[in-house]
Amino acid sequence: MIEKNLSSNLKVVFLFCCSGTLGFCVDTSFYYFFSIFFSFYTARLFSFILAVIFTWLFNRTLTFRGTGLSGSKMKEFSLYLLSMCVGGTANYATFVVLMKTYSFFHNLPILGIGVGSIVGLTINFTLSKLVVFRK
Repeated sequence: MIEKNLSSNLKVVFLFCCSGTLGFCVDTSFYYFFSIFFSFYTARLFSFILAVIFTWLFNRTLTFRGTGLSGSKMKEFSLYLLSMCVGGTANYATFVVLMKTYSFFHNLPILGIGVGSIVGLTINFTLSKLVVFRK
């Protein structure tokens, strides 16, 4: 029984990470497309929203299949969007703090992006599992 639960939990984490990776691809692709027509900040807002829509659909269909809020899909999506904003804010804040505090990260910003991504992933997964897609 313990092995089955462990296997199931690992599958959920794996699928969540796949969703995030694909969401990153959606985000960056649409960012470059929208940046042709809009300012960088507006393009980023639109690309982020499309990435959130994609990851919400992926996660509700595959990662957390059979769970989630009963009732309105719009309510579920709104809660998901809010939780992704919390994780995204933590991701960016971690990056900024590392960049401003340690010259090591200033010289290798990709490491700051990586640490911020891990912080954001942890928060996003926790909120998704415990709030948005709870059983």
